[in-house]
Formats: sequence, C-alpha cells, structure tokens
Amino acid sequence: MISEFRDKKMKNSKCKTLILSIGLFFIFHLIGCIPENNGAGNYRSPQDYFEMGIHYYQKGEYERAEGQLLKAIQLQPDFAEAYNQLGYTCYGLYEVHFKKEKDMAKQYYYKSINSFKAAVRYKSDYADPYIGLAILQILAKQFDEAIAFLKKAQEVEPHNFNTTVQTHYQLGRCYTYKEEYQKAIEEFEEYLRLMPSGPGSDAVQRSIMELRKHLNSPKNN
Repeated sequence: MISEFRDKKMKNSKCKTLILSIGLFFIFHLIGCIPENNGAGNYRSPQDYFEMGIHYYQKGEYERAEGQLLKAIQLQPDFAEAYNQLGYTCYGLYEVHFKKEKDMAKQYYYKSINSFKAAVRYKSDYADPYIGLAILQILAKQFDEAIAFLKKAQEVEPHNFNTTVQTHYQLGRCYTYKEEYQKAIEEFEEYLRLMPSGPGSDAVQRSIMELRKHLNSPKNN
C-alpha cells in the first residue's frame, strides 16, 4: 500500500511532525536554479526542453514539466540534469495524486526513484539526485538508507554550499526519526550556523528545543 510511505503515528509526534512539515519545503525551495523562460519561441534542443521543464516545474505545472523533460531525455539520453529534475517533478506528481489516486501516486514515487538513479548513473559525482533519493527513503521510513545517500552527496560534492546545507538539514531529520537526538541537534545546529536566516530556520530552532527536551527527559538519562 502507498501508505507505507507516510508515517502519521510516529513516537514523539510533535517534534517529528514539525521536522517533516518543513523538510520538503526546504528541499524544493533550493531546487530550480535556472531563471524562468518567458515561454516565447520554439524549443528544439535538449537544453531548451530542459529549461522549459524547469519553467513549468517552478509554476507547479508538473505534468507539463514532465512532458518537456521527457523530450529533453529523448533527444539526449544521458542528460543527467534532466533526469534529476524529472525526479523532483515526479515527486511533485506523487504529492498531487497521493490523497485521491494512491495507485497513481505510487507509480510516480517509483518513477521519481528511477529518475534519480538514472541521473547518478550518467553523472556519478552529482549530489542533488542523491539528496532526492534520501528524501524518498525518508518517506519510506528507510532512515539508514537515507543517511547513506546523504553521506554520498557530501562525498561527491564536498565543497558545494547548497549540498552541505541540505545534507545537514536532511540528516537532522533522519536522526530525529531514529531518536538519535544528540546527532539530530548537531546536524540542525550546523545548518543554522551555515544559514542562520535560511528557509525554515525558526522551525529548526524550535525543533532543537524539542529535541533537547527529549534528550534531557528521565528515560534518556
């Protein structure tokens, strides 16, 4: 069942719901670094279709984005960046269909996984699809696998600021779900050190406070 990808009854739900609620907002806020195109003209090259795919993705028109990205890949089968963006686009379609069309949502979930895997197959030193794979593993509650993908992202692009910021944030989420509160606090604090006024920083600060309460509770002493 598609419900295996959602966790609505986790322990310490107040803290964990807060982390989940800002997790996807943060990752999508940083994706889509190419400026929007005004939609004029003919788009015939793989790069043209790729840019239009991002244009529609940024507007939330995920089906149109998917179509453009598939055209880019058809013309250039090893276009790693197009596969990566397709992964995030299919995740967007998973979210759209989740409440009413769970079978369709499940299809897009696996399309997203396959797209990210294709991206790293064609460009193994590309961090972003590893982060995408980590997010999907978090949804499936496969936290150790998610951590492995995030560590891989750090390994392949150790000097990329966005990669560093995103991986610290997502690692904080993973360790929260695993109830490894000290590790979660360390990851979130590193995120705040790098981006003190970044996306979701207030929520992260509140999460750290909740995590400290859990860490200092009698059962953890």
